[in-house]
Amino acid sequence: MALAIGAHLPSTAATRPAVTSSLRTSGPVNDDNDPSYADLALRAVPARMSLAMDLLASLTRVTRPGEVKALRVALLEARESLDIFAYVYPNNVYEPAPMADSNTTTAWGRFLKELGKLLKELMDWIHHHSGATPPPPPATPPPGSSGAHPQAGAGARAMAAGLRPSTHGAGCGKGGALGWGRHDLWFQVREDLDAGYEALGDFQDLDHSLVEYNETDVEAKRAVCLDWQATLANNSATYHYLGFVRNGVDPHTLYEHKHASRLFWGYHGTRPSTGLSGRENLKRLLRDSQLQLLLDSYPAVLALGPDDLLEDPGHSTFHNFRKLLRSILSVLSFFPELLPDDPQPAAAAPGAQASSGGGPALSDDGGCHPGAAVRAFASLFKELGQTNNKVFAYQFYRDRGMGPEAEDAHQQVEEGWADDVAWMEKVQVDELARCLAASLAPGRT
Repeated sequence: MALAIGAHLPSTAATRPAVTSSLRTSGPVNDDNDPSYADLALRAVPARMSLAMDLLASLTRVTRPGEVKALRVALLEARESLDIFAYVYPNNVYEPAPMADSNTTTAWGRFLKELGKLLKELMDWIHHHSGATPPPPPATPPPGSSGAHPQAGAGARAMAAGLRPSTHGAGCGKGGALGWGRHDLWFQVREDLDAGYEALGDFQDLDHSLVEYNETDVEAKRAVCLDWQATLANNSATYHYLGFVRNGVDPHTLYEHKHASRLFWGYHGTRPSTGLSGRENLKRLLRDSQLQLLLDSYPAVLALGPDDLLEDPGHSTFHNFRKLLRSILSVLSFFPELLPDDPQPAAAAPGAQASSGGGPALSDDGGCHPGAAVRAFASLFKELGQTNNKVFAYQFYRDRGMGPEAEDAHQQVEEGWADDVAWMEKVQVDELARCLAASLAPGRT
């Protein structure tokens, strides 16, 4: 599903005292001219979480698959805002050591950080030996597929591995019930949002024009959604989710969460810094983590054949690349001011067309236009979504033994992926990523 670029929600501000410690954000908190990372969190997360909870009641026992898009998008935006600002929410398993910048870490701080790691590992060990189901073994590439393409580098291997937040040791299934290791409230909120996004996605897929379904499919998948709805409502009331995202922000300290998504922070160890403003931290997120991961993963994506898209690990490589594009677009959608003004008028920029007919690219004079690059990524995200729908149709029909329909969907996957690869090469996706990264250089406005 395409993510609407430029959609904004009302900002939420909270009054915070000025801080001066070396482990705290520079400048006064809640400075509208130079907001801190924590200030931006308060503007982004509570509003999106509130909207998701408000829309929860729209899911009923008569809801059809085509009627859940608004709720699913709200869940996605709430979850992604939690990912962007994970570091301002304390980890409640125990009092964690604050993450200090390298130039302020003391021997005592390093000792506390290592102690925190040991405590986390102990919780995971206890859970692992209490009967938890171990993670599944790596998938074997199907015959004739090109697999994970290890020659493409570390980023490709990360994509092939799934790039999902690790739930090993989390002590819960999709229902979100508390258990061993589930005392990190940030993770619990995120996991419940993610469970709903996935369940509603499975339900919404039945509305796809390429798939014929029956009422048994609808009722079964809607029942899963209703079970999730009840779980989220119960957990939110019990653990005060809205209060947590509004009042749980710590403007003075940065906290690590073991199960945070790697589609945002974390690539090459990228983390926010207490010495940077909120906007400079978000530029770092885009430039040093997300866009760098995209560049490192891109060769493996181009190397995929159409049959690789049908099964893991190739499907995960493809699907996670699309999710990475969505994550980049989300940050820029929430905070469009991060990019410099684009001197190229939108009407003059190369248009967002179907993948078989060209599309946004670098300008003919070789200039870098960040706005055109963002439009290209949005168009690519949409086109890869169309191909993913064809993959879903193939899997849907194959699993039901509908051979002719599955073969027709397989042909559509081959044609769609060939168009996608040709389009990505034509618009130079890697150069567009470098263009965006250059526009996000430190201090550039």
